Amino acid sequence: MKNLVILYFILFTLNFYSQNRTITFIDEQKKPVTNFQLNFFIKDSLTIYKSTNSNNYNFKQSLIKEIDSVFITFDSFYSKKINTTDLILKDSIFLKKEIPLDEVIINKKFIRKELGVISKNRNIFKIGNASRTDKIIEIDVSNHFGVSIESINLYIFEKFRDLYNKKHTNKNLDIKFYLFQSNTNPNENVINLLEKELVVNTERGNKGWVSIDLKKLNIKIKDFKYLYIGYSVFGKPIAVGAVKRKRIKSDKNITSYIRSSSKDVNRKWIKSHFKIYLPEKELSEPAIKIEIKY
Repeated sequence: MKNLVILYFILFTLNFYSQNRTITFIDEQKKPVTNFQLNFFIKDSLTIYKSTNSNNYNFKQSLIKEIDSVFITFDSFYSKKINTTDLILKDSIFLKKEIPLDEVIINKKFIRKELGVISKNRNIFKIGNASRTDKIIEIDVSNHFGVSIESINLYIFEKFRDLYNKKHTNKNLDIKFYLFQSNTNPNENVINLLEKELVVNTERGNKGWVSIDLKKLNIKIKDFKYLYIGYSVFGKPIAVGAVKRKRIKSDKNITSYIRSSSKDVNRKWIKSHFKIYLPEKELSEPAIKIEIKY
């Protein structure tokens, strides 16, 4: 009998890992949770999946075997750790809306502010980029030492055509985010604020802000003059938002840098700007920003 139980367990496990698992997320009122972010911690990396219009996720068997831990953030505020055994045994996971402790402490008030390329959405233009380059912007954070970074945000468009009229879409695109500091420039004496590599999947590539919740990572700005935030798409084409420099509401002295997306260890960041090819060929900056909390 004992041998039969062991055999059954082995067969069950093999069957599980031979197929993908679709998990549905439901709140305590049995309503579908469609606005959520899954954080997969795998060894030295953090892989994120964003959803804004679906209440389920198809877990690939190869991913489930590698996961160390999983957190879900939903409805832009609530979060919960998911037991990895639930990914094996359950088809639906119920999410309870519990308010984080630091938000309910009596008389404790927070100030939130955005840093980066800040402008009204109507001022954001589409820039189709098929070049193999990574991009970052430089922000002076001398007056923000010790504040928490709650999110990183990048404006993307669903599709674009390149100079050869070839159509590209942002569907199912992996975006790697950069978040680091230095007292001089992005090539010297840098300190990375992300303990793990941060990669986000764009799902269906919908137009708008891709906002990545970083609260659980407990990231604070350190005592360095400059903060660098940026992105890489591993050499793939992407259509991102850009804002004319004169339309930026925040610090207009923001500096942009690019570098090759190749794996060359000696590659360097160099100064650069987007150009909006209107008659005046105005300079612009990529629509990327962070939210901080005092």
